[in-house]
Amino acid sequence: MTDLATLLARAADDLVPEHQPFTDKVGGVSRRIRRRRTVRSVQTGAAAMVGVVAIGSSALLLAPGPGPDPAGPPAVCGESAADVLPAAGDLDGVATIQASDGMSVSTRTQLENLGDVDATTTGTVRYLVSLQGTGQVVGYSEIVPDAQTTVPAGTSGEVVTTSTLVSCGFAGTGAGDPLPDGIYDLTLTGTAQAPDGSEIGWTSATNGITVEDGQVRATTGAPDPTTDPTPDAAFEPSCGAMIPAVAENPMWATLDAPAASFMPADPDAPYQGGMSLDVTVGTVSTEPIVGELSPEIVVVLTDHDGTVVTWWRASDHGRPLDLGAAIDLPAEGSQLFEGFGWFPVTDACADDAPIADGGYRLFGWVEVAADTGAGAERYPVLTAPLDVTVADSVLTQD
Repeated sequence: MTDLATLLARAADDLVPEHQPFTDKVGGVSRRIRRRRTVRSVQTGAAAMVGVVAIGSSALLLAPGPGPDPAGPPAVCGESAADVLPAAGDLDGVATIQASDGMSVSTRTQLENLGDVDATTTGTVRYLVSLQGTGQVVGYSEIVPDAQTTVPAGTSGEVVTTSTLVSCGFAGTGAGDPLPDGIYDLTLTGTAQAPDGSEIGWTSATNGITVEDGQVRATTGAPDPTTDPTPDAAFEPSCGAMIPAVAENPMWATLDAPAASFMPADPDAPYQGGMSLDVTVGTVSTEPIVGELSPEIVVVLTDHDGTVVTWWRASDHGRPLDLGAAIDLPAEGSQLFEGFGWFPVTDACADDAPIADGGYRLFGWVEVAADTGAGAERYPVLTAPLDVTVADSVLTQD
């Protein structure tokens, strides 16, 4: 297998896909969030962080020079991945690699239906492989799933596919060859159909893949303690990586900032300055849920691509973990926890320096311990995003 560093000897300049932010609104007990989907970019000159592992190689962050006749679908190969994604709709997903054998990859996509009508998957699922740091599509695959998946409004469903990734024919590789060794972003796209026959596009991104000696692997591993504040915690954001996903379950949550704007505060002095956050927890279950909300909360700030900028964990800064708030949810109900979350408006990934001006998203992670009657179930919950803006160290909810 030819090493990617050799293949990129005549690399072009980096091509960073444009951010495509999405907005959100919550109605009733179901999240209805319209997301602009993008393929995340990785800063050049720094280690590429994927999932929870840091892999540094400046050669891997360079765009390959296109060959004279790239293979594959002409609308995909050589294009910026952000330019060939479906239009934003009410289906949004997270993909997890279940198994791989050489270039054959099996993925499980959890699709959330954030709209008002049921959606049934149709047609072809496309795998887009883009080189990290550029967004340029250098590999692809297409597969028609054996079965369709219907995702009722306000719920989630799974799409399981297996397909073999091939190179577009860039950077010295032949069209249809295995991908060269390197680190890539992997994005799945597909379509679904509403009851009225209208088409809904969906996009599902993974935490990335590594190719080594002709074998695809999900990029996972131990976090770097020099860049990750709490590497041994249950929910492990990683500075510079995609925000981790959580397993499918019947819970949902949202964040809200009751004040107008927020100034930086001492991360070790919660609720003195900073950003106080209301957390609403709800369920799509048709059965009541009784239990306890974890005293732990992790608040994560990402850019518009979902890359972690910084994060704050309550238990690291004084909150005890011996008693959680009671949860008593009726079927398809919700419960508000005022001021349950907090964010210091400083950058823990940069020694608590001020956060750079720009647009961001806040997420919160909590856990629900539910008494199901047949035993305890623990449901990790990642909130819907809260769009925020930082200007002159002042953070404001959009």
